[in-house]
Amino acid sequence: MKLTQERYKKVDRLLGEIVNGMAAVAILGASIILFAALWGIIYHDKVLSEKRVEFSQTNASFGPFR
Repeated sequence: MKLTQERYKKVDRLLGEIVNGMAAVAILGASIILFAALWGIIYHDKVLSEKRVEFSQTNASFGPFR
């Protein structure tokens, strides 16, 4: 009986470490996504608007009408 209790304690500790690792990875991924979203909000007008102007000044045509 004592051997199975020790085994359950080890398995419980291992599962706890796995869950803690998964939580850490989830928090890291969420922080990366939030950082990318903030970067997109802050630098949207500075970077993307210049690219939009450059693209609109070219003679690019997509489709049958030229």
